[in-house]
Amino acid sequence: MQDALIQLQTQGFAIIPAIYDTAEIKRLTATIATLPLNSCYGERAFLLRHPSITAQLLTPRFQALLASVGQTQQQLIKSIYFDKPPKANWSVPWHQDTTIYVQAKRSTPGFKHWRVKSHHVAVQPPLSLLQSIVTTRIHLDACYAQNGALRVIPGSHQQGILNDNQRRQAKGEIVCQAPAGSVLLMKPLCLHASQRGENQQRRRVIHLEWCEQALPNALQWYETLKEASQNPGNHSVNGSGLVK
Repeated sequence: MQDALIQLQTQGFAIIPAIYDTAEIKRLTATIATLPLNSCYGERAFLLRHPSITAQLLTPRFQALLASVGQTQQQLIKSIYFDKPPKANWSVPWHQDTTIYVQAKRSTPGFKHWRVKSHHVAVQPPLSLLQSIVTTRIHLDACYAQNGALRVIPGSHQQGILNDNQRRQAKGEIVCQAPAGSVLLMKPLCLHASQRGENQQRRRVIHLEWCEQALPNALQWYETLKEASQNPGNHSVNGSGLVK
């Protein structure tokens, strides 16, 4: 998986096929079908609310993939399940993921744009922390251009946090077409977007973010693997642009 690490570092993304086999995907989707989701579009803090599915996700192949990109301690910091159903899907404009979730606000140098929400606190951390995060997107369905697969601008993660004008001028997009069972690795600062699905096929993805850096000034990640196994929580995602 060394090639995946090189591509992730240089291009900001990499698609790794066959991390989950057909049987594992069937078990995952069957388990999700039994979960009391708060929305048909998905759910934030997915593993915090549904810790029973964690073991099905952390297979040996998936853990080996994490280790290959430097996430040896496997510190989960965010989990989202989302579903673009055929009759109710949406487009998401070009953006970078510049926000992390913490448990409480503590004024800290380099942390800005605080937003206190009902269940967590969102904040933009320093650039160095954002650059250390790795996103894994587990494809439960095949993702192609026709059903709203993610689009990325290769190398855009190396340009720091972009303003609106820079995002509009970005060129060279690639559609991240991937079969079910594959995992898309991505740096959060890689510009990405998605279009509406056009082929009446579902597009279900489990989005997990990982970071080995500790937070300063006694800040605490809102969600970790340890907490996901202990605290069920109650957090939902709606279909108005909150998921990708």
